[in-house]
Amino acid sequence: EKYESLSIPNQLNLSPSSIKNYSECSFKFFMERELRLNESDIEEIDISNKEKGLWFHKIFQKILDDEQTFIKFWQENQSTEKRNALLREKFENELPNTVSKDFWQKVSNRYLSSVAKFIEHELILRNEFPQLKTVACEAKWSVYFDLVEQKWSKEKPDKGFLLKGTIDRVLLNQSTNKA
Repeated sequence: EKYESLSIPNQLNLSPSSIKNYSECSFKFFMERELRLNESDIEEIDISNKEKGLWFHKIFQKILDDEQTFIKFWQENQSTEKRNALLREKFENELPNTVSKDFWQKVSNRYLSSVAKFIEHELILRNEFPQLKTVACEAKWSVYFDLVEQKWSKEKPDKGFLLKGTIDRVLLNQSTNKA
């Protein structure tokens, strides 16, 4: 009798996608069920593409700097839970610049799964090409195009333009000495 005034539902209707959303991200589930946002609205609540790219490049660089540790751990531990735990431990303080720690904890799993795929790709690559060595990451480059001579140049021409950028990674195959 004293609990009759409580409005506790005796039945809860959940769709398979709601259960999936909850298992992937309880925040996404909350936004869908409590705030009544549709999936496309929920996906918009995230970090910018530029911030994602900067974060991924920073994390991949840290993995490549300590690649033997990650490769060895991946080879010795087939458990997804153990692998994810290592990634959370190693990168828990590596937040994208524009994200709060609370928000990051709610969305980081989807990014860490991409990091795990990167490591798995590295294992396949290293298995297929064991002589590969990373010689540079985020390598800056620039070259001029001389409009008068119609050729590329390292020196600034009187009339021309500069082309520059960043190379994500340079690999050297030590058996062929080709990059």
